Amino acid sequence: MAAQNLGGLTSEVHDTLTIQEQRQRLSIFEWRDSLFHVISEHQVLVVNGDTGCGKSTQIVQYPAEAGHADQGKIGCTQPRRVAAMSVAERVSKEMGCTLGREVGHTVPFEDYKSSEIEIKIHFMTDDMLQKNS
Repeated sequence: MAAQNLGGLTSEVHDTLTIQEQRQRLSIFEWRDSLFHVISEHQVLVVNGDTGCGKSTQIVQYPAEAGHADQGKIGCTQPRRVAAMSVAERVSKEMGCTLGREVGHTVPFEDYKSSEIEIKIHFMTDDMLQKNS
């Protein structure tokens, strides 16, 4: 840890956390084992939690890590185009894959997924879910 002087303000610079450490610090992480059980019992899951707790980025990865994406696509809706795109980008980074391959997104006027590979996790806006169901 080092201190920086920023125009009279002192700020401590912490070592950056790995992606896995960042994931484990999210409040949803403590519910991970319970979520595995609930996900295996139910096809649809509705989760309510505070902003930034990991609802969108983590809950979709848990069943994928358990192999559930091998049997079908894991979908996650977002209310806005920018949210769907940014969450898809973050999840692909956390999974260590190229956006558009294992993780993709569909928003109005843009379908960002490979036609050659079946994606595992698919983010979309609410209206695109309605249009494609």
